Amino acid sequence: MSDKQYDVIIVGSGAAGCVVADYLARHTDKSIAVIEAGPMDRNPMIHIPAGYSKMLAKDTNVWAYNTVPVNGQERRYRMGKVVGGGTSVNAMCYVRGQKQDFDAWQEAVGDSGDWSWETMRQTYIEQERNDTFHNAHHGIDGPLSVELPQGINELNQRCMKAFQEYGLDYNADYNGARQTGVSPVQSNTDKGKRASAAVAYLHPHVDSGRVTLLTSRTVSKVLIEGKRAVGVELHWGSRVEAIRADLVILSAGAVQSPKILMHSGVGPRAQLEEFGIPVIADLQGVGENLHDHPIIPIAAFVKGKMGYQAAAQGVGMLASGMRYFVTGMARLRAMASRRCPIGTRITSPTKSRPSNAIMSRSFRRMASTRRVPARG
Repeated sequence: MSDKQYDVIIVGSGAAGCVVADYLARHTDKSIAVIEAGPMDRNPMIHIPAGYSKMLAKDTNVWAYNTVPVNGQERRYRMGKVVGGGTSVNAMCYVRGQKQDFDAWQEAVGDSGDWSWETMRQTYIEQERNDTFHNAHHGIDGPLSVELPQGINELNQRCMKAFQEYGLDYNADYNGARQTGVSPVQSNTDKGKRASAAVAYLHPHVDSGRVTLLTSRTVSKVLIEGKRAVGVELHWGSRVEAIRADLVILSAGAVQSPKILMHSGVGPRAQLEEFGIPVIADLQGVGENLHDHPIIPIAAFVKGKMGYQAAAQGVGMLASGMRYFVTGMARLRAMASRRCPIGTRITSPTKSRPSNAIMSRSFRRMASTRRVPARG
C-alpha cells in the first residue's frame, strides 16, 4: 500500500463524481481525492461549445468503445475521459428527466430511496442558475449555468415553423410545466463557454485545496479486505500504485464502474471465474442491463447560407476565433448556442408520456466527399 491515505476516494470526475465531491467538501471536513483516468480539461475545444463535434470526431478525451456486433455491425460508443467526464465533451443540451419516469422509479424502489418527481424537481431547481426563466420551475442561484441561444439562424427558424405546421405546439420552456412541444434548446453554457460539472462543482474546491484531483490515473480495481473496501489500485504510466481510503465511491461511468467492480471480484461468478478473478461477491446484476438512448441521424442539405457557414470556415472562422478569445462574446458564442438550437418532444397518441425527442442542428457541409462506413 502507498503511504497516501484519504478519508474518501471518488473514482471518476464526471457529473456524479463532481457533485459528490462538492457535497462532501461543503458539508464535511473529510479529506477527499478524486481520481480521473483522463487529463485536465485544459483543451480549448472543451470550453468553446462549437468545438465539441470536432473533439468527438477525433475521439479526443473519450473512451473510444465499440459495441459487440448487432446484426453484423458494431456501433460507436463514446464516453468522456477527461476532467468533467461526459459533461466536458457532450452537446451541452439541458433537458430534464420526465416526471413519469421518476415517479415510476419511486414506485419501484419504495421506501428504500427517494426518486420522486417532487424531490428531483427541487434538486433541479437548487442546482440551476437560469439566465432566462425565473419562476417556480427554475433556479437562479445554483452553480450550474443554463442559457438560451442568443439567436436562431434562418434554417432553424424554418424548422421550428415546420414543426408547428405539423401540429406541434410552441413551448418556450420544455423544462417547465410541460415537456412536449417545439422550442429553442436550453444549454449548459455560461457567457458563451461550456458549463461542465467540473466547472460548476469541482474546480472551486480543487483551486482552494479542499479536494485533491489526481488525473491521468486509471483505477484497475477496488482493494477489498474481508468484505470492506479499503482503497484502490491505480495505473499511472508504467507505475502501479495503491491508495488507501476509509470510503471508496465508484462514479466512473456506466462501463468503467462495473468493469472495476468485476476486476475487484464483485460480479457474476461464472464470468469472474472464466477470467481467473477470485470471487469476493457473486452479484449477478454487475455488468448487465445497460440501457441508453440511441440517436438516429438524418442528414439533409440545403442551398444558401441559412446556417453559420460564413463564420465557420476560412477567414470567417479565423475572425470569429480572434473575437471570441478577445471578448468572449463573439460570433463563436452565437455559433455555439446555435449548434443545437431547437428541439421537440413528441407523444404517441397511445402513450401518456413523450416517447421521442428530435433536435435540429445546422452544420456547414464538409468540402471532403470521402465516404465513411456506416456504424448505425
